[in-house]
Amino acid sequence: RGHVLGLRDAGGLIRDTHSEPGRGYGQSPATYERYKEAYARDLQSVQFVLCPRGVGASSMRIFEAMKAGRAPVIISDDWTPPAGPHWTEFSLRVAEADVVRVPSLLAEHAQHAHAMGQRAREAWERWFSPESAFQTMGAEALRLVRHADRWDRLRRIAHYRSFLTREGARRLRASMK
Repeated sequence: RGHVLGLRDAGGLIRDTHSEPGRGYGQSPATYERYKEAYARDLQSVQFVLCPRGVGASSMRIFEAMKAGRAPVIISDDWTPPAGPHWTEFSLRVAEADVVRVPSLLAEHAQHAHAMGQRAREAWERWFSPESAFQTMGAEALRLVRHADRWDRLRRIAHYRSFLTREGARRLRASMK
């Protein structure tokens, strides 16, 4: 995240919300509501939303950007796209080591930002909105059950994971799909 906060671009908005009132637990409802309103204004003021990995490989920012009709810029080496949407149609992927390239990448895609944002919103509505999320999760659960034998094999060899290189682990994950 530090590298993301270090980015500077004349047309961009980068704000560290980590210590802002309203972000953490135990806030008053009014404080939290002001935080959400400010965040919604920020989303509407940009075309792309930077989505650096969180504690895990993903970030809720991806889905917030999609819901707002903005193109997510996914900054995570280990992120696995959820099944369903055609992610390359509305999002950009950036390796964590390549964060410094973000301003030039966004400039290259600026003319497509509006269309990407529309497609992001359409994908959110189809796959992740409250009206469709249950169906999406159910279909994915069914797919996992149908492919349980693959997961059984993976569990049996999981203890070897510590011996794998990062590239070896990626190849193993890809072979299990």
